[in-house]
Amino acid sequence: MEQTIKRNKKKRVQVKNYQAESRSSKSNGRIVSSSRRPINLSTEISGKETENITRSNRSFQRKPRKESFGIGHSPQSDHRNQRTKETSRESHTNQSIRYTQPLKKRSEPSLRKERSSGSRPRSNRIGFDGAINSSPTNSKEKSREKHFFSVSEVKKQRSTIETGENIKMSFEVSQPVDLLTDDEECERAKDISVTDVKVQSSFSTRKIVVWGCVICCVIIAVSVIVPITVLFGGSSDINFPQLSKANGKKVVASISTDICNESVPKSGACTPIDEYEDRQGGELCNLVAKSMINTTVYGDIALINAGICKQNLRGPELTADSIEAAIAAESLVVIDISGVDVVNILTQAVTATFGSPFSNYQAYPYAGGLRYDVSANLPPSERVSNIEVNRGLRDDVWEPIDVRRFYKVVTTELLAKGGMGYISFGNVIDDWKDPLGIKTGDAFYNYAIKNSNNTEWSVLPNSEYSTQYFRGVDDEPVIADVPTRLCHALIPGQPESSFCTAADVSHGGEVCNLLTWAIYDQNFGIDMVMLKGGSCAGDIEEGEFVESSFGSVLSENQPLVTVDLLGSEIVTMIKDAISSAVNNGVMGDYPYAAGLKFDVSTTVSPALSNVQVLTMSGNWIPIADAETYTVATTSDLANSLSAKDMGTTMEEEIISYAEDWKRLFKPPADKASTQKYV
Repeated sequence: MEQTIKRNKKKRVQVKNYQAESRSSKSNGRIVSSSRRPINLSTEISGKETENITRSNRSFQRKPRKESFGIGHSPQSDHRNQRTKETSRESHTNQSIRYTQPLKKRSEPSLRKERSSGSRPRSNRIGFDGAINSSPTNSKEKSREKHFFSVSEVKKQRSTIETGENIKMSFEVSQPVDLLTDDEECERAKDISVTDVKVQSSFSTRKIVVWGCVICCVIIAVSVIVPITVLFGGSSDINFPQLSKANGKKVVASISTDICNESVPKSGACTPIDEYEDRQGGELCNLVAKSMINTTVYGDIALINAGICKQNLRGPELTADSIEAAIAAESLVVIDISGVDVVNILTQAVTATFGSPFSNYQAYPYAGGLRYDVSANLPPSERVSNIEVNRGLRDDVWEPIDVRRFYKVVTTELLAKGGMGYISFGNVIDDWKDPLGIKTGDAFYNYAIKNSNNTEWSVLPNSEYSTQYFRGVDDEPVIADVPTRLCHALIPGQPESSFCTAADVSHGGEVCNLLTWAIYDQNFGIDMVMLKGGSCAGDIEEGEFVESSFGSVLSENQPLVTVDLLGSEIVTMIKDAISSAVNNGVMGDYPYAAGLKFDVSTTVSPALSNVQVLTMSGNWIPIADAETYTVATTSDLANSLSAKDMGTTMEEEIISYAEDWKRLFKPPADKASTQKYV
């Protein structure tokens, strides 16, 4: 203590402390006590600092006393300090103390501030090591904060001049403070250590509870997600029958007929060329695709290439070895793709199959739950048409593919990577490709086991074949489909073909009746069409109607003209044509018409009766002799200088009509030109 006083004297720092026990009051901007004696805090306090001291004193209901501490203190203050320490120990006996910095031994006295209701929030705190620390932020620390040692505002001014100059340090304390000795600080530290252990223990307990909740949530999530993933996501099933583990000689199932295999439809390897089934491709690949839909996942569509199927499966007994020899072992993958991708993949597959200059028949697509028509003789973008979907083959309902909808497609790993020309498969991100852990042979093997009690399980209905209609590269373009044979006849009741009967042509030849109505349908502004029976040459056979068929249907491809005739002139032309055919034996002159109908009698007179014309409203009315009608006919029948060329021929009109309607039907009986012939 004496050394401190001497050092202060050498530096010529004079500190005078005054204490006013009574309540202070403000007078003329100066801080005074009840004894009206001014309190001089330091010889170096500026006017600004005095103003801060005054403002600080206003914030308390009871004005605290102010003390100033220099680097040392006078012996006269020892008695007052001792009394202050005793009072502080009594008031803080049960209060919690908290270190904000590691405890360090200090020679300078510690500072403590009692918390009062008017104090400002503690943004800064002074620890036992003298460092200024930020205030606690959470609520628990704030609740423990009410008894901590702190100084709300410390202004530390240091002036360091050259060696030998005076060094002054002053603290401004805005609230009452007590001084603690080093021994007291050590006692406080022991209490703080115990408190810190309790806080850490509470924090550790809270961490255990939080982590326990997290672990429980993970367990619950795994127990729910994993079964769903296995059921719908397409993961491997170790219980699924594996062909590689089966007894090769053991009979798996019985089949009533051989299961035929061919890469491209209409190759003739499976069914006779003239049968309808030759347009649908091999049975084996269609069955393999069907077996892949429901394996370890429930797919919507299954898609493979023809190269998966290698040879026929011979009956009547089917073994594991025969399945393994007939079906290539390719790993299966399930992919979620849109309908537009499915359309693109089919187009790419058919293009790869019939590409130029090289063709790869092993790339031809076979599917389950998906069907389509293939016309390899058309441009690439038009080769696949009429695409329909029956999701998972769960029922018999087929609907056009929805290009905006996503489908779960089961395919092989090779195709999923974009192989064999299936480019759009390769463009799908890998996250949408889920390996099933089984192979193509396993799927067919499992399908055969499940259906072994049904001897007809290997016979597919025509509706489930993926290729419903097929035209090869060298085939003629199909103009229309002919559901039933159309019979040709010159005179009613007298068919020209042995395949037809008199009943089939009771209203005249079906071919000539169809030809006149085709011209009438394709041309507006005409009232009727008239042709001779000799314009037609033969039957239109059931099946596909192509351009080469015209050679057997039309006798001559004549140009068409229009002519305006009175009703009386039309009746005269019909009478002359009937007389020439019936009486003179020129059967090719017999009249055929559209938009006009009549009755014919070969035994009584008159031979022609009940002549009617079709109006624009669709009604049949008697022909008017004085009215003019526009008639479309051939140039050899017109025989008039007033005839106008229509710029088309009979063949062109038939082609246009067939392309519009896609099918050729015989006209209904009420529209045939000859209603009665006796």
